[in-house]
Amino acid sequence: MADIQRIAREADIASNLVAHVAASLPVRATSSSSLLGESASVQLVRHVNRSTTPAEMSAAIAVARERLGAMGTTVTVGDGLEWRYDSGMTRGVISMNPEADGTVVRFIVRADGRQFILYFGAAFAVALTGFIASSTPTPTFNVVAAGLAIVPYFAAARFWWNRSQRAARTKLVALAVELARQLE
Repeated sequence: MADIQRIAREADIASNLVAHVAASLPVRATSSSSLLGESASVQLVRHVNRSTTPAEMSAAIAVARERLGAMGTTVTVGDGLEWRYDSGMTRGVISMNPEADGTVVRFIVRADGRQFILYFGAAFAVALTGFIASSTPTPTFNVVAAGLAIVPYFAAARFWWNRSQRAARTKLVALAVELARQLE
């Protein structure tokens, strides 16, 4: 968004106009993969019915920092603020753009790290099962044992991934509602 607004300013287009148009674009719902479960990304948009000041946006970002337990960095984008964080497991951007008729609060969060760790752990457990089974005299047994281990290990990883991602999404929705209320 910052790059688009910079380019727009170079073409004598107001930053708040670009932010307004971007906020009016529909946000498509993230879909879940049938194989890996819940989507790793969460995208939320909340509209506040009044224009907010930079001080109010900074206070809202302080609340987000506290709730998510991440320091991150804050960047001024046009008339708004953008807070970016990366915990290693989850990275995200929370942006607040004031407009003439209100403020748009946008969350874009990805939890690729958590997803990778869970599925990598399942793959490691399958490999370990095959390795342990290789101590038997029949070589086919280790292949069969590893093959049979794939289903329960990946089912367990998928279960924990779905559960943790739903909890994270619920936490983000509650935070989005809290920030919108604070800005109103």
